[in-house]
Amino acid sequence: MKYFTKKKSVQKIILALVIMVSISFIIPKRVSAAIWEDVSGSLLKEIVQLIDHLGDVVMGAFNNIMLGADGIGSAMLDKNNINLTSSESWLKKEPEGEVTEVTVDNLEKNFKIPNMLYSPETIFGNRIAALDVNFLRANTYTPISGSDEAQEQAESSASSISKVIAKWYKGFRNLAIVGLLSVLVYLGIRILISTAATDKAKYKESLQDWIVALCLVFIIHFIMSGILMLSDKVTELLTGTDNSWYKVTATSTDGTSLNFNTNLTGLIRLKSQGDGWQDATAYAIMYLVIVCYTAVFTFMYFKRFLYIAFLTMIAPLVALTYPIDKARRW
Repeated sequence: MKYFTKKKSVQKIILALVIMVSISFIIPKRVSAAIWEDVSGSLLKEIVQLIDHLGDVVMGAFNNIMLGADGIGSAMLDKNNINLTSSESWLKKEPEGEVTEVTVDNLEKNFKIPNMLYSPETIFGNRIAALDVNFLRANTYTPISGSDEAQEQAESSASSISKVIAKWYKGFRNLAIVGLLSVLVYLGIRILISTAATDKAKYKESLQDWIVALCLVFIIHFIMSGILMLSDKVTELLTGTDNSWYKVTATSTDGTSLNFNTNLTGLIRLKSQGDGWQDATAYAIMYLVIVCYTAVFTFMYFKRFLYIAFLTMIAPLVALTYPIDKARRW
């Protein structure tokens, strides 16, 4: 403090500046709530955009891996992308299914076009070749483009491994036939050596179960084919011949307007690019939920693919265990 109390002009000026700065920190300033709202909205908007971009990476990866789209960033397209001018693109061609016209205004100046080729709708509608489970009569799929990768991804996975499954199925069927013949010999011997009438009746009933099992060995693939065909028909009945389309007219704050087609996932992603942070936040949360469910259903349907492939291979062995399980109940 002695340094500040010396009678020199420099020290006096420094002391005056320190006092002024201290007063400026002590006395509160009046700040408009609108300014704070703008600042918080801007910060929240940045967080929303980060969430959207993370979801775009996931959806783009699904587009690339499951459908053969070009690049991980295929989920979002720029305004000058060739797909927005080509009549062959699903974004511009005339929809064949149910169409709903939607107008989306007040988008960001640099908004992008959602290209959500892979979505929960396509999974539920059995439009993903990699998740096809009809190993007996594989479905056909249309590639999203003429590239070699898209052509490869449009080939049904069930068709790709059907020969392997058929080879194992025949092997297990021959094994089941040999096993049933062994069971038949066992039942014949027990009927011959049985003296009690109740035992003979019991083994004769087992013989009937053996006949049912032998019939199952030779007709079980017809039963599976009928079930898979029925499943495909029910899926077509519930989902229709095409996705539910939205014919969108998108307009940004600078007056730029574009027309294109999209699905529900794409519409939600488009609205998450709204200029206002309130609507953008709400739709970003919805988009994040859809992305999470897309990943969950992809895992579930892939697990279904593996389960059905395994169960199809061992189906004859199930018929072999039928008379044995019946005999254990006695």
